[in-house]
Amino acid sequence: MTLDQIANLAEIIGVIIVVITLSYLSVQVRQNTQALRSTGAQATHDALATGYRTFATNSDLNRLFRNGCEDPSILSDDESGQFFAFWTYTMFMTQNWLYQRGTGALDEKLTNTWLTAVGRAFHSAGFNHFWEHEKHMFSEDVRIYVAEELAQPPVRSGYKVLAPSVE
Repeated sequence: MTLDQIANLAEIIGVIIVVITLSYLSVQVRQNTQALRSTGAQATHDALATGYRTFATNSDLNRLFRNGCEDPSILSDDESGQFFAFWTYTMFMTQNWLYQRGTGALDEKLTNTWLTAVGRAFHSAGFNHFWEHEKHMFSEDVRIYVAEELAQPPVRSGYKVLAPSVE
């Protein structure tokens, strides 16, 4: 075998190795992307579940939130601060969910269920009071999203926040 033939064979082997490497990397990137999406979905789900668990295990906080949603004027200054802090946290999470959904990092079906869970309280007097005073803190996308949600009728008639619906 001549030196030219050996060089040609080495070049062919090199091309084959590059193709195999690129194929392997492509599979790894897809698996990594799926793992990251799954981790993001789990973290988002856990954040929402933690919020609901907090309400389920803390009757004072549950009462404060329900009262704040029904009639924010009955809250003390400290309670109003807690109520606004909760909604600020929740709306920053919502802003992130909308962004992540838009980039494809979060699954649209899952994100929509989380948004529905949060959005059920948008029609409450307390949320509207919060939103009137604090919407400037959030992105234009969130403001548009909330405006569209508020333009729709409530999901269920007779809905009370963190309470069974009365139809």
